[in-house]
Amino acid sequence: MFQRLFQRPIPQWVYKQETAAAAFLLSRSDTAPMALGRPEIERLVARVLHEFQDQVGTNYTKFNYAPFLMAGLLRCRLKTRNALVIGQDPLAEKLGEAVESTIDDFGRKRNRNAIFERAAHRYKPLMHQLLDELRGRGGNPDLLLDLYES
Repeated sequence: MFQRLFQRPIPQWVYKQETAAAAFLLSRSDTAPMALGRPEIERLVARVLHEFQDQVGTNYTKFNYAPFLMAGLLRCRLKTRNALVIGQDPLAEKLGEAVESTIDDFGRKRNRNAIFERAAHRYKPLMHQLLDELRGRGGNPDLLLDLYES
């Protein structure tokens, strides 16, 4: 399935299609993260970073699957113990910066509306939990489920 997804260039992915499919695969299967090599992980991280950066300054209406994909990528630790851990993996540093930028954006004073406020209320605690996971000290065993339901 990943080979099929990767036939389309990552910058051309649609968040409701390819990003959602990749997130779903990684979150539901123990074999999916085992099938990914470093090049595939780098491509998926690039997509996560793109989607996080794309939403900063917006109402976060297209944010559903990027955090879910990031959490799914953390399951690569089933294969490589220190994968995507800040201080041990450069990709984790980039993901951490993206999460911190999003948390900062949720706190910025700007012309806020109800859509933004709902998104910030829903995602801000989950972003802190993702950051904890990236730091290697997460404590929510249901984080994937929480992201899926958000």
